[in-house]
Amino acid sequence: MRTCLFWALMIVFTSIASAQTPQQIDNSLGMKLVLIPSGQFTMGSNPGDLQSDDDEKQNKRVYRLPTEAQWEYACRAGQKGPFGFDSGTGELGQFAWFANNSGDKPIDSQEVWKATKEDLDEYLKVLKENRCRTHPVAQKKPNAWGLYDMHGNVWEWCADWYSDYPKGQATDPSGPQKGTDRVVRGGGFHFQSQDCRSAERHGSFPANRVDDLGFRVVVAID
Repeated sequence: MRTCLFWALMIVFTSIASAQTPQQIDNSLGMKLVLIPSGQFTMGSNPGDLQSDDDEKQNKRVYRLPTEAQWEYACRAGQKGPFGFDSGTGELGQFAWFANNSGDKPIDSQEVWKATKEDLDEYLKVLKENRCRTHPVAQKKPNAWGLYDMHGNVWEWCADWYSDYPKGQATDPSGPQKGTDRVVRGGGFHFQSQDCRSAERHGSFPANRVDDLGFRVVVAID
């Protein structure tokens, strides 16, 4: 019969400034813990450390959600029409997954809406039966700036709090300082073409988790 003895050394952090010297604490299980003093330090390798690995250094690039203005600018890609490509609504299916083409069979979602007498539950039931769903990115054409799925597939979070646009002109606006809903843009796989326009905007509670909500990030380049 073999007996194994396990010994654990754990660390307990304290915010008590007076605890300047490490102290050993024993508990009823025989575990030995060390109480260490509070303090601050810079994590990772010092810039002068020639033996450091890349993952030990600070990443200077900051990734974040786009502002609503940045999102629409990227979506439009220089276009002034309803979509970020130089065609009408009839060509949306070449660039986006939306209610008409995201299911097993092509449908006319506006006709379905009329046929269900504008009953949202019945309308969604038809789309569900057709297995309308999200699709992998980059399966459709990109806009003029090479961005895929700016229209349809999933709504995309923006950093701004949702509110009405303010009066007057603004340069690179970032929305109000506080709110309850964040802006979502772009439309989703079970929405109609008008809901996927570049200017279409809605608000969603930040804790909302559904199958037609997603995001893309932006990064500033030095």
